Amino acid sequence: MIHSTNINQAILDLNKYLETNNYFDGKDIALTNQQVHVLWEDKFRGAITKDIFTKFPDIEINFLSSVFELESENEQGGPCIYLHQILLCDKIISECLKAFIKTLLTLNKTTIYLDSEYANEAKWEGDSKTLKLMFLKMKSADKEFGYFHPITLADFL
Repeated sequence: MIHSTNINQAILDLNKYLETNNYFDGKDIALTNQQVHVLWEDKFRGAITKDIFTKFPDIEINFLSSVFELESENEQGGPCIYLHQILLCDKIISECLKAFIKTLLTLNKTTIYLDSEYANEAKWEGDSKTLKLMFLKMKSADKEFGYFHPITLADFL
């Protein structure tokens, strides 16, 4: 039996909420973005934290920012997105790694990728073995020069 991750369940619940409440009708997008963000931010953050903590129990996740966009200019009016900038910190060794988690809600796809501060680094310079593993998994998105294919959160975990 396939079990949904917490983030997948949050995506399904939010899509159902948006459809049930007719948020896709195109009225007042800015207000919709704000309302949905206020109502769903904690649920998404909690789902992400639970999913990552399941695989990496020695990591603390701090959310630096979160943004919800029903229609994203970066996605050319495409699928609505929930974007989180996170700080992954090793609880034992005082080291951290910045990353982004981007959810394309209408495609039910969540990806994770390195913050630009780390994207150009060839290898992890810190002592944390867990952060090194996380770095290498996310770095796999940049294996071919000039191509960026972030890995899904499911593949990351």
